[in-house]
Amino acid sequence: MKSTKYDLHTAVERRGTGAAKWDLLPEGRLPFWVADMDFAVAPEITSALHARVEHPVFGYTLPPESLYEAFREFQLRHHDRSIAREHCVVVPGVMPALRTAVELLSKPGDKVVVQPPVYAPFFDSVKAKDREVAENPLVLENDTYHMDLVGLEAIFQAGARLMLLCSPHNPVGRVWSAAELTALAELCRRYEVNVIADEIHADIAHVEPAEHADIAHVADPKTHTFLPFDAFLRAEDEDSPTGAQVISLVSPSKTFNIPGASVAFAVIPNRPLRRRFRAGLKANGLDHPHIFGMISSEAGYRSGDTWLKALGKQLHANLVQLERLCAECSLKPRLFAPEISFIAWVGFHDFLASYGLSDEEFQEKLRTVAELELSHGPDFGTGGKGFQRINFATSPALLEECFRRLERLA
Repeated sequence: MKSTKYDLHTAVERRGTGAAKWDLLPEGRLPFWVADMDFAVAPEITSALHARVEHPVFGYTLPPESLYEAFREFQLRHHDRSIAREHCVVVPGVMPALRTAVELLSKPGDKVVVQPPVYAPFFDSVKAKDREVAENPLVLENDTYHMDLVGLEAIFQAGARLMLLCSPHNPVGRVWSAAELTALAELCRRYEVNVIADEIHADIAHVEPAEHADIAHVADPKTHTFLPFDAFLRAEDEDSPTGAQVISLVSPSKTFNIPGASVAFAVIPNRPLRRRFRAGLKANGLDHPHIFGMISSEAGYRSGDTWLKALGKQLHANLVQLERLCAECSLKPRLFAPEISFIAWVGFHDFLASYGLSDEEFQEKLRTVAELELSHGPDFGTGGKGFQRINFATSPALLEECFRRLERLA
């Protein structure tokens, strides 16, 4: 499919632009690893940047009220989420904010819960602050990943008081249900566990065009609605210094393909915690968001809906293509179709077992023989063995080439 207004069928040539996804690799190797997209951003964003560049001074710039307004209106429009203006803090990216929050909500030596397989920098964010990772691995049952709530309660009972929630979950692609989030919130309230919720992939819903309406075996985009965790765990008293608290980290970076803009929002309903968080940002030198990041973020939130819908259609088409490619591939990869966003969790266990390959040996063959860079499953922690994460936000032609190259290993 090809949008009449936006070309999301063609990958933009990015080599030589300093793109980490492309330029960190040797010539000839194709990247399907870093989670940014090969599509041009919405022209509404580039137009807003051009307009700002017309003013010749780029000094220290405060987040404008119009940015907060655009963010809050987008959240209400897309997620039926009403966020108070005073709850919002502009931050220079989700991961800097997450590290600051870990430092704020725990002490050296404390246990911090993660749910692997999960975004690898979660582990680094805990260890870099001299905290201990407490793993609560996801459970794979009937081809679907679930939270292990029994195991999670045991970790809380053992004293963990901080959890990193990946919602939607990266890399397995789950959008947590109301029942799952309700149960999780109940546990957090009972044991007074604070939660840092990374919601960076929340906005990118797959949109099913009419020509694919009969394809039931691909994840149905109509049934996977993102639900913010702070709707399930919110203190009645916003001034209370005790009880379970939530810091939600939200960003336009994945949504509008502007991760280099380095802008996100921390949504913190609790007033004392919000004051401490602002102080932590200042102490870490993270209290000056990038001027052009704020411009591009506001433009995306305010004017990017049509582009975002076109993206959702293209991603659904790419996912249909990816399922076909996996079904036809001699390596017999097992696709766990994501319920949202543009990263797919793909198991190569049968191939590794047939050839007696370790994950490390397979990764080396992917790089040297197939000339592909995928995201190595074991990097995501427990449950990652035998898997690769594939970024399918690229052109259909490059996805075809990816699987042609995989056949070199058969």
